[in-house]
Amino acid sequence: MKLEVDDLVLMVESFTTSFSFYSLMEFTYKYLQVDILKIVLNSKNVKAKFERDLKEYLELQWNILVMTDNERDFLENDVKGEYLKYNPMQWNYVKQKFLLDNRVEAAVYHNMGDFKNYIFSLIR
Repeated sequence: MKLEVDDLVLMVESFTTSFSFYSLMEFTYKYLQVDILKIVLNSKNVKAKFERDLKEYLELQWNILVMTDNERDFLENDVKGEYLKYNPMQWNYVKQKFLLDNRVEAAVYHNMGDFKNYIFSLIR
């Protein structure tokens, strides 16, 4: 609840493994439904050490950023409660707070083809 976009930027700049980026991108896009991909990909840390890994990951795994109906059901019915404590009001509050920052956009995917094209436009 107290996390700010600047905190995300500091996290991105301090990550030392590619997996950290993957987890952050998946959580923010899929679960919080905010797009911080440009923040991540334009980070000095990424440009210096992780750009190739992240671009390859997004090229091959772009679809995992989209929440499936089964994942939504699991989340809303507390099946993932051991790992994620889902409170729709709190999560929406965090989402709306992040969206007040012009560096963050709403996660949007009308269809998988358009979403794939969006991801590929970021990594080319």
